[in-house]
Amino acid sequence: SPYLILAGGVLAFLIYHVFLNKKQRLLDYRGLSDLLIHIHSPTAPEQPRHWIVRSACSLLFTLIGGPVGGEGAAIEASQGFAALQRPRSSRWFEQMRRTDAASALTAGLSASFGAPFAAVLVPIELGIGGRTLSVAISGLTAFVSVRILDRTFSLERFHFGLELFSFDIYRLQQWMWLLSLAILCGVLSAGIIHLIRYFQINFSHLFKFNILFRILLGVSALFLLACIHAPSHLPPGILLENILLSKSFLPETALCFITLLASLALFLSCFGTLGVFWPLFALGGLLGVGVDHFFSPVGSESSGLFLMAGGVGVLSSVLGIPLSSAVLTFEFSQRIQVFIPCLMVGLLARQIRIWLLTSPLINKDLEAKGLSLVSGRSFSILDSISVQDAMVTDFEIVHEKESISELYVKILKTKYPFLPVVSDRGKYIGILTVDMIEESWQNQDDNNQKDEHVPLNKLLEAKDLLYRSDFLAGSLPGSMARTLRSTDKLSATTSLFDDIPCAPVLNEDDKIVGLLFVYNVRFAYEREEVRRSLKTLA
Repeated sequence: SPYLILAGGVLAFLIYHVFLNKKQRLLDYRGLSDLLIHIHSPTAPEQPRHWIVRSACSLLFTLIGGPVGGEGAAIEASQGFAALQRPRSSRWFEQMRRTDAASALTAGLSASFGAPFAAVLVPIELGIGGRTLSVAISGLTAFVSVRILDRTFSLERFHFGLELFSFDIYRLQQWMWLLSLAILCGVLSAGIIHLIRYFQINFSHLFKFNILFRILLGVSALFLLACIHAPSHLPPGILLENILLSKSFLPETALCFITLLASLALFLSCFGTLGVFWPLFALGGLLGVGVDHFFSPVGSESSGLFLMAGGVGVLSSVLGIPLSSAVLTFEFSQRIQVFIPCLMVGLLARQIRIWLLTSPLINKDLEAKGLSLVSGRSFSILDSISVQDAMVTDFEIVHEKESISELYVKILKTKYPFLPVVSDRGKYIGILTVDMIEESWQNQDDNNQKDEHVPLNKLLEAKDLLYRSDFLAGSLPGSMARTLRSTDKLSATTSLFDDIPCAPVLNEDDKIVGLLFVYNVRFAYEREEVRRSLKTLA
């Protein structure tokens, strides 16, 4: 009933009014972006009571018909209770904060969607990280717990009609329909992101000093939307099930889409929640069903596939999680012929959103709050640290004319499995790995046993090994030969270690002055983060 939304909004108003603090942090809440800010802000972590109050609000609106998925209350409550169990000193451990956030996110998604494998992938694609084992155990535990509750209390979960998942991969017509759906998902996802941000910015400016009135206005608007079209305020899973199985007409599906989108934008602007996964999936599902009705007005046997593909398209484009969204549909349907087209739609929709120069919704929120993340780390912190402050300098150097036998002696005393090679003038020309040297040493020993009169281990030199490989400086753009300058910032290394495990660091004269490993970047980042935090406290 729309009146439940009105009553629930008044109750939420009272809850927020009681727990409102001086900094008003409880009301300046977005959802996923705040979870990431919590990870990267050890000086001002969100208090456990804040997460629990938000969980109560998300649960309230989930039960009375608000545009909130059940995962929102589960994730926020899990995050709050995890923070309660930790000592206050744990806020200085970034890996611990990442693990708590990733475990809460995975557990909530696994319980709500019944898809543990997709839930485990979500923190990875969002760049949260954390201990993989802890995250996986949280997801599996939540999934098993929900299954036990379902059987104990005979609960019915959503059912999208598996008989409507048929897809003929040899029919070009259906592939063209999916292509049209992917393009539409990408374009509309960019519009959804801009619409939500438009609501958030204007509500923030309009009620900058009277935030509580923002809640009352948001509740009133949600009440009016529910009065206009009450069916769209069903829980997202039930809404999709009803639309699919009842074979609603295209105007009805379009009205549900518009009403749900407006409600979600209002709720995120006035309250904020982590329960955006189900609503976004529902928006995509409605879009997919609408495309299916457009091409086949009486409905088709692949309506369920279009629902899934649309959900993946919007979810992966708005949040930037294409792989986990596609795996979600596989766990729903248990059919590989559903997973492949859904993955294609998700990847293409995300790429179209990128072509439209639109960042994911989370990045938009973070940028508005002055935090830009690159590969799960703050860009401002990475850009403030020079490579020379993070590199190691206690490494061995070999000359290009040193023999294999001399190289073998050096690898026995080196700390790192990489040996930079320099010319006679001391300039860097490439890098050798311990494996390359050991393999050459063993091959030459075999040759020496066959012909004792030819000591090959004294003939081959370091430069000969370089010319055999792509580790020679300037050989291949994606090889181990890629280098950094000592004056570069760590922000230049964000994608460098995807291809190489070690980066040589050169000075202005092309002489090697250090080696940079991925763990050096992590240590330097955490050191600078703690330094800034202590400076803020002081």
